[in-house]
Amino acid sequence: MRLGFAVLAAWLTACASTPQYLQSDCPVYTELGPVRANPAGAFDRHLAVEISVRVCPPAEGLAEIRRKHLELKHEVLALLSSRTEAELADPLRVEKLQAELLE
Repeated sequence: MRLGFAVLAAWLTACASTPQYLQSDCPVYTELGPVRANPAGAFDRHLAVEISVRVCPPAEGLAEIRRKHLELKHEVLALLSSRTEAELADPLRVEKLQAELLE
């Protein structure tokens, strides 16, 4: 019984590793630049956004986001271009767009 408990305790503590960084140490990536889009169905209107992303883990995350810089920019452009003016006028638009960008 003691051996079983010791193995279980070792297994539980082994699975709960802590990250080697603090969340506050994670850098903010701001190099995406402005993304300009036309809302869906509104060719005479323009929308420009700038995005800042906290990147964790710091070293691996920054390398990954720099490698996928263009993909990320195209995804943001596609997301913004798919929204209508009514959707972009929604008071909760920022929270909704943030959630969709995180996905």
